[in-house]
Amino acid sequence: MSTPVPDIASPPTRFGLTARLGVIVAVLAAETVLASYFIQANFLSSLSDGAEVVHTVQHWLFRFIIAYGISLAMLAYLRAPVYAAAAAAADRAPVRSHWGCVHIALVVPFVYLSSRIYAGSAVGGSPDTAFAVLAIAWHACALAAVLALFAALAPFDVWRRVVHQTQGLPFFAVLPAAAAVAAIKASQLLWGPAAEITFRIVRILLQPLLPDLHSDPGSLVLGTPRFAVQIAEICSGLEGIGLLLAFCAGWLWLFRRDYFFPRALLIVPVGVIVIFLLNAVRIAAIVLIGNAGYERVALLGFHSQAGWIAFNLTAFGIAVLAHNTPWVSRVAHRTRSGSSAAAAASGVSAFRDMGELRLKESDRFEGTMQLARSLGCRVWHERDDFFVEGLASARRFQHFDLDAHLDHRMVMAAAVAGVAGNGCVIHGASTVSSSYPGFFEDLAVLS
Repeated sequence: MSTPVPDIASPPTRFGLTARLGVIVAVLAAETVLASYFIQANFLSSLSDGAEVVHTVQHWLFRFIIAYGISLAMLAYLRAPVYAAAAAAADRAPVRSHWGCVHIALVVPFVYLSSRIYAGSAVGGSPDTAFAVLAIAWHACALAAVLALFAALAPFDVWRRVVHQTQGLPFFAVLPAAAAVAAIKASQLLWGPAAEITFRIVRILLQPLLPDLHSDPGSLVLGTPRFAVQIAEICSGLEGIGLLLAFCAGWLWLFRRDYFFPRALLIVPVGVIVIFLLNAVRIAAIVLIGNAGYERVALLGFHSQAGWIAFNLTAFGIAVLAHNTPWVSRVAHRTRSGSSAAAAASGVSAFRDMGELRLKESDRFEGTMQLARSLGCRVWHERDDFFVEGLASARRFQHFDLDAHLDHRMVMAAAVAGVAGNGCVIHGASTVSSSYPGFFEDLAVLS
């Protein structure tokens, strides 16, 4: 929707909050993969009791951190004005290279400790005290490195202001993230039938690509003479489905006013299908990579962590798609008629980040601006933002003639503006029947 703005445009920031967070995520992801390589290189099946507990905690903590990051990004996206206020708090904050050097200095012992933390336990059992010291040092080093990285990208006072401006979003993000992780075990109650379906899909995907593919439905093993996998519990895809269900329940409840119900509930089965198919593609990729001779990459890169990250990113992508689909989202639906409301308002209204309108049935970015111009408004744009100077009353709208370019949403927006103002002629108006056959009849009743 549009909001009145006192200043039409502001100078671009040199290094905004999104870019800073992107750098942090990229650096931590690379370092996590590096640490996982050293940790999983050991024989984790023979860990001592203490080491096994610590490894299990690390495994679930990693999943929670990924889920939390995606949950926070999802909430920030769905509450764009709140995120914009937080981003303003980080504008032009200095980047401090000396803290970057501290981060690098801490990564060196972190990587070394990653290679040693389970090595002793795996080859015969190190004393509990020695392992406890290693575990504490490893976690302390990791925490210090993360804090140093944040300090390098902005002073801690800036990060404090950013958190304050988010109005509690970082705390709300904990709930769907925790629910997503907790849903993993619950979802695996359906392991049996899900594993068989996953096995069949993966086999269909691989048969055209691997002529020497062999499969055993009894043991759920498929592969080639060089590399094979068994679709075990962790490969069933149900943990991804559990994650998606938790995220969907969380965001649909928190933002229930932004969606049309019950149609918005269709997001859930669509997401489940996407996640299930994506998991099958992931397993097929494991077989293809391992068969090509990269067994270590297949086992360490795609087996668990890459799948969990992909599940989280898919959940985020589904949330973004749903938020921008007018059929289920009130926010996306209102954007099309927003230019008419802005035309009837006083002052200048700004429509931010509207670039996705160019990718609809027609170029709705240009079409929406053209509609406002046809009403008699002054309209201009800057990149993906456009601005409408209102006429203060719909009675001042001009009679207009508009080509809707066979876009049913533009037909409805133009018709509402015409009824509110002094009439209009819409070319291609019949296309509205594709989504709302009784639109003109209902509009006539309302007018």
